[in-house]
Amino acid sequence: TEWCRDNGVASHIELTDYGPRAHSPENKKKSACFYCSRLRRKRLFELCDQYNLTHLALGHTADDLVTTFHMNMLQSGRVQGLSANEPFFQGKLNVIRPTLMLEKIYIKAAARQWELPIWDNKCPSNDNTKRSEINNWLEEEWRKLPGARNNTFNALRRWQLDLNTKTS
Repeated sequence: TEWCRDNGVASHIELTDYGPRAHSPENKKKSACFYCSRLRRKRLFELCDQYNLTHLALGHTADDLVTTFHMNMLQSGRVQGLSANEPFFQGKLNVIRPTLMLEKIYIKAAARQWELPIWDNKCPSNDNTKRSEINNWLEEEWRKLPGARNNTFNALRRWQLDLNTKTS
């Protein structure tokens, strides 16, 4: 909040109990990450409706696209990733992901250069999730095969561009 105030950035910040609830008996069936994510997204949608917003920007990166693609393929047999522009509620709201084609290392480098705040994920499940398992597996495979990391990113970027071309 201080950074936003000091830099004249309008903001709406809420402290929630979503993390503790996701790790409590209230969440009996889903992973803590899925449950917390669902609660956060629901709240973001409510805020967009409350403020009559037409676009919600999320900070997913190319790294997230690669991981999500592999999670969907390996866990549920679906060829699906993330979309750079996804309509919700009959097009009343568009979820956009402006950093979807950028690797996290470049975003972090830019944030440091521009002196933007960077913080770590303090969730107790952060390094103990299916997502982190998939990330670790991908990193291990990429070390074995030079060029595989770039090829994976490039393949999914082309796929994403094809999706965007078909929906435009």
